[in-house]
Amino acid sequence: VISNNIIYGTSDDGVEATDSAGVQITGNAIGWTNLAGTVPGAVNNIGAEGVDVNNSPGANISNNKITRTVSNGISINPSPNSVIQGNNILNVGGHGVLVNAGSHNSDVLD
Repeated sequence: VISNNIIYGTSDDGVEATDSAGVQITGNAIGWTNLAGTVPGAVNNIGAEGVDVNNSPGANISNNKITRTVSNGISINPSPNSVIQGNNILNVGGHGVLVNAGSHNSDVLD
C-alpha cells in the first residue's frame, strides 16, 4: 500500500510499482506541495509519469491528486483486472490516464 504521501520534485515517476500484484496506490498528492492538493508545485516537477504501474495485475489506483508531470498522469502496462478510480489529474504532459495493451478487464471510473 502506497498511501497519503506528498510526492514532489522527482527526476522520474512519482510512484512506480513493478511486479506488484494487488498494489494499492491511494490518497497521494503527486506534483503538489501539500497533501490536500491545493498548492501545485513547479511545472514539470515530476520528471516522468505521476503513477506508473507495470506487470501488476489487480492494481487499485484511487483518490490521488496528480499534476505537473512531464508525461502521463497514470499509466498501467500489462496489468489486467486493475481499477483506476476517483483520481484528480490536471496539467500533465501526456495522457491523463493511459491503459496499455495487456491490461484487459481493467476499469477506469469517475
